[in-house]
Order: sequence, then structure tokens, then C-alpha cells
Amino acid sequence: MIWHKYPSIKYLAFGILGILSYKFYSDFPVQIALGLLVFIGLVLLIIKRPVIRFLSLPAIFILFYVISYYQDDLKRPDHYLSKINESDYYIAQINSAPESKPKSYKTLAKILSINHDGKWQTVSGTLLLYFNHDTKTKPQYGEVYLLKNKVREIEAPKNPFEFNYKIYQRQRNVFAHQFLRKNDFKLLYKKDPNILMSLAIKANAYSHEVFSVFLGDSEHLNIADALISGNQAGLDFETKQEYSSTGTIHALAVSGTHVAILFTFLSIIFSKILRLKAVPTFLIISTILCIYAIYTGLSASVCRATFMFILMQLAVTLNRESETLHVLFLSAFVLLMINTSWLYDVGFQLSYLAVMGIIILHPYINRANPFLNKVGSWLWEISSVSLAATVFTLPLSLYYFHQFPNYFLVINPVVGILSSLALPLGLVLISLAKIKLLGGLIGKCFSLVLKGMHGSVALVAGWPGVLTKSVVISLVEVVLLFVILYFFVRFLKLKESKLLRNALLVTCLFMGGRVYKNYQHQFQSEISFHYIPKGWGLSVIKGQNATFFAPDSLHNDPMIFQFHLKNYYDNKGIKNVKTVAISKTQTLEVKDKKILLLNKNIDTGGEFDFVLSSNKTYNSRLKAEHIFLDGTYTKYYAEKVFSKDTNNKIISLYETGSQTFTLP
Repeated sequence: MIWHKYPSIKYLAFGILGILSYKFYSDFPVQIALGLLVFIGLVLLIIKRPVIRFLSLPAIFILFYVISYYQDDLKRPDHYLSKINESDYYIAQINSAPESKPKSYKTLAKILSINHDGKWQTVSGTLLLYFNHDTKTKPQYGEVYLLKNKVREIEAPKNPFEFNYKIYQRQRNVFAHQFLRKNDFKLLYKKDPNILMSLAIKANAYSHEVFSVFLGDSEHLNIADALISGNQAGLDFETKQEYSSTGTIHALAVSGTHVAILFTFLSIIFSKILRLKAVPTFLIISTILCIYAIYTGLSASVCRATFMFILMQLAVTLNRESETLHVLFLSAFVLLMINTSWLYDVGFQLSYLAVMGIIILHPYINRANPFLNKVGSWLWEISSVSLAATVFTLPLSLYYFHQFPNYFLVINPVVGILSSLALPLGLVLISLAKIKLLGGLIGKCFSLVLKGMHGSVALVAGWPGVLTKSVVISLVEVVLLFVILYFFVRFLKLKESKLLRNALLVTCLFMGGRVYKNYQHQFQSEISFHYIPKGWGLSVIKGQNATFFAPDSLHNDPMIFQFHLKNYYDNKGIKNVKTVAISKTQTLEVKDKKILLLNKNIDTGGEFDFVLSSNKTYNSRLKAEHIFLDGTYTKYYAEKVFSKDTNNKIISLYETGSQTFTLP
């Protein structure tokens, strides 16, 4: 039984159940939970019978529920969110390195105190600050500011199936944000709140300077920052799309793969070349891995990999057999105790699944090696690792991203080899850049490797059919895919035909659901009025075709499609999208529904089914079943419209979000 071979998995499973229970029901009295935990602990200490020891599992469940409670900032009585509306000013300290956006610098800040009627009150909690570039202020880690209170809660998505940024930040204990302009803030002083984080930010800044010298101001500089230090702020939309469409985006996000490369590189140096003894090797490698984890910002995947490799190295040092799966589950258990919100981190989930795939499935794929020569066998080994990781991550990848890179087996080995060279070269370059001759030689090699990697990705990204898009699956379908995978892996191990038969039966069930969903999509007919910041959008869907109407300044903006429309179209199974620019007031007729797109003031009235008003062009002489005010309307102006017209049903898309209507 897997429970006996890997005891850590049952503790991890009950810990995850405790975290999920808190997510769906967080109001259970924590005092009662703590009392139960203490009671079970005393029973386990006093009674030694094996049956009683089963109480350890519910104890783990309760423990993780309690940890989730205490890691939820909203449960703190001094949290700012319930008090901020009463304040005029507040003091906050910058808590992260600034991230450059097209119009602002984005950073996390910790609120220290708020002021109301001249009285200061200490509070806690974190929010996002955006310093507009017009302020000519780039915030620095540790700076403390006095700010005017214009804080707003992060809003829920306003379009169907849109990425829920509110929940994403909620899981990181961030609930509000503020966009800062000139005279909204004043620098008070600077004090580093965390020495390790301060050193990591300075190291990142230094590495960027070093890479700038050898790579210049180019796209390769931004790739180097992402690959070595995990700083993706400089990557443009096109570069991210190229790596995403080829299935190599992991190369631009410091993850467990990077730690594995560094671990292997260090092991070769200290064990094989320098021939150090086991204990010094363990201490040196562990220290370097921890420094690298801090340097890259302590991301979930890096922490997981660092902790796991340290455990594995410790087992080798102590001459004990290391069960890799057991170490993997144990690392997850410990990391989730440290930060329960990592359970919801997509990178954390995919990272663990990838490693499980390599451990479980890779040996079976590798045995099928058809090559007899060393080069072919080496390439097969690399490709089989990529395939095993991809198979195990596929269900969740489809669920989150709705796409599949068709040429991942072609490009992943190339990127894997080149990134394995680039990472140690980049780190050595940072260390030896001051030595001109040696630094110059390493810098040249580093530059060539990066150019080769990016050139290969760009080449494959341009191939026809590089990406299968709009593959949307439900949570039920995710479970079915994992069940199929389970039966298939068991079949590879036990060679029992019933396991293969079970896998085929579940596959038929999965495919039947896909066929039925596709059948439904062919007969759908609806219109959606989208909220777009400072604008609007209108989708007319018929079958698996969509026509998107938008102001001429917005209709070809790829960011609008990516953030506001993509998930909606994917979930509707849309295959073809036609965009239409609207530059003037225009009337549309869709299945006997009369729609007025009001872009400029008109003096005449009329009767319509729908009116979409933009740029403060609302006309009370218009009559319609529904009148929508788009993203150009301020809250103040929308309220004026509401107060003047009580005859029509007026809807502010900013307040309600997108509105969808099914057509006959």
C-alpha cells in the first residue's frame, strides 16, 4: 500500500483537507479547534495503543485549519481594511522591489498606521501601490511614505470567466490598492524591514547591471533577468507569448528546474572535481541553494525544490536510502505548514506534478529507448523527462491555461540543454564580472547561449499549428484525466489488462462529455456587453463564431483580448473571432434585436432593445429595455444619469460588470 510505503502522503492529504476546509468555511471558532488539537495531543501522549494513533490524522487536519486561520490577515483585529475608510492619511512602508509597468511602478506596501481627525492608530496589512511615472518617483524597498487615503478594495472580475485578480491577491493577503499621482504621497524616511530581502533586492540590481554590460539594452537582457534572478518585469507581451506557445515558459520563471540544474552543477564541482567529504559538501551545497532561493525572491517552486534537494542530500550524507516520493511529499507538508496559501499557487501545483511525473513515469518511457548510440540515448533521456513531466501536468495546464503546445517535444530538449548552460554561466558571470578578461569570456559565452535559446524558441513559435487553443476543461474532467493517468501507470507497472480496460472506459466517458459540450456550442446564440476600462466591448456569438465590436482605439489591442475576452471565448468554444471598429454612433440589428452604439451626442430619440452609451452621450429621449453606461462614465456622472431618468432601466457596467443575453 502507498500509505505504508510513503507515510508522508497521508499526513499531506489530511493537511490539504484542513486548508481547503478553511477556504470553504472559515467561521468555525478557532478556540474550539485549538482545544480539540490540545485534547488529541494529550490522548496521543498518554495512550500508546495503535488504534488511538489514528487520531494523528484528524490532528493534522485541525492543525492545518488553525494555521490557515492565523495566516489569514483579515482575522487580525488590527487589520486596516475595516478601518481605512475612516482615515484621511496613512503611513506605509514599501515591502518589495518595484516592478515597472507601462504607466507606473507597482509595489507591495505594508500599512503601519492610519490617521483620522488628527489621531494615529497602529494597524497591519498589505496593499498594492502604483506610483504613476508622471510623479518621477521610483519607490525603493524599505521607504516609508505618508499617503493621502484613496485606497480602494481590489474588485472582482467584471467580465464572464475573466481571471479573478481579487481572489489571486486575496490568497496573498492583499486586499486593496491605490494609484498614486503627484501630491498624493511624501517620503518620510527609509529603513530596511528585512535584511535578507534587502540583500536579495540589491543582488538582483547588481546582476541586472552586470548583464547590461555584456548584453546591452536588448530582449536578451530581459530574458537573462528572468532566467537567472526570476525578475520578469522587463519581458514584453510578445516574448511571453512565444515561450508560452512553445511550452517553454518555465525557462523564464525561476523554478524547481533551475534549482535542479544548480544542484547538479554544485554536486559535480564539490563531489567529483574537488572531492570534498560528504558533510562539507552537504553544508556548502545547502548554503548556496538557500542563498539562491533568497536571491530569487523565495518563490514557492524554488522553496519546494531547495528544501527537497537539501533533504535528499542529507539522506546521502547520512548514508540512508532516500525515497524520492517520500521526500517530495514531506517537503510539501513542511512548506504548506510555513505558508498554507502556497496550495493555491499554480506554479506550486504544477511543479509538484512535474516532479511526480519524472519520478513515476519517466523510468517506463526511458526503458523504451530505441537508440543504441550515446548521443541518441542522451537526447531520448532529455525528451523522456520532458514528456513525463508534461503528461502529469497536462490536466491542470489545460484547466488553467486552455492551450497545449504542440511542439513541446521538439523545443523543450533544446531549451533544457541551453538553460542548463545559461544558469551556471550567468551565476559565474555575476561572481567574476570584475575580472575583465575572464568576465568578458564568460559574458560572451553567456550571450551566445541566450541568443541560441531565444532564437530557437522564436523559430518554433513561428511554425504553423504551434498551439492548440481554446481547450477548456472542467474540474470534473480534470479528475477524469487523472483517473485515466492512474490506471495507465498502474498498467505499466502490473501489466494487468483490466487496468488498461478501465483506462479506456474512463477515456470514453471523458470524450463523450467533450463531444456533448461541442454539440451544445454549435447551437449557442447570445450577446454580451463587456466592461472595458475607459471603453466598452460588444460580443455577438452565433455557434462557434464571434464578432467583437469596440471603439476603434481598442478593438485591436491584444491586451484587451488577453485579459477580458480570451477566457470567455474559450469557454464558449469560439473558433473564429471577427473584430469590428466603431468610430461613430451606429445601429446594429442582431436577430430582431435593435442595438444603438452611442458614441456621439444625437438630438433625436428613438426606441431600441439595447443602448450602449459612451463618452457621456446619454440622451433621455432614447427609449430602450436596457441602457448601458460604459467604462468612460465616472461613478459621479453615472449617478447623475440615474437621478435624471427614472423611466428607463439604466445599467452602469462598472457597477454590474458584463451583461449577457441569450438570443432565440
